[in-house]
Amino acid sequence: MNILLVCLSRYFIFRTCFTLVDVSTIFLYDEFISQPEVNLHVIGKQISILFRQLNLYFNRELSDIHISSTELLYLSSLYANDGIPQDDLAQEYTVDKAAVTRTIQLMEKKGLVLRRTDASDKRAKKIYLTEKARSLEPKLRELQARWISAMTEGMNTSEIAHFTKQVHTMAERAKQLNQKEIGGET
Repeated sequence: MNILLVCLSRYFIFRTCFTLVDVSTIFLYDEFISQPEVNLHVIGKQISILFRQLNLYFNRELSDIHISSTELLYLSSLYANDGIPQDDLAQEYTVDKAAVTRTIQLMEKKGLVLRRTDASDKRAKKIYLTEKARSLEPKLRELQARWISAMTEGMNTSEIAHFTKQVHTMAERAKQLNQKEIGGET
């Protein structure tokens, strides 16, 4: 089998990772993942480890100010776009609306955000930073910069840009694939 054929069809590759349709597909999949430079199991495992370690790091570093890694994620979005609709946070991070609501309610109790009804849509809520959250921004940005610096140590600007672009592309494809599979929101 021609490995190039498999490499040219990324959708096909990722699709077969989950459904392994027929014998020829299984053969192509096995041949593809046996290549040491493109082992999908290793890639998935490393992404999972990176995600878990990121959460551990931020949860530990933020424990003194009682902010979770998820709350940091939402605060980062609000620092860039204060007054964002709550549903936009769910969409941006592909999290269900109920989970966002629970986190925002906790953040509200901690005095980090305010929820206000959208004047143009009474059903929608917009999220705003409080002075307390704004005062934490320098510390949170510095912590994020330390993480990024540690993770990209030894990489040049071009490598970081390429990696960022590839991860973004993969995330978008994953969202599209799941949207096609379930026929709904992701």
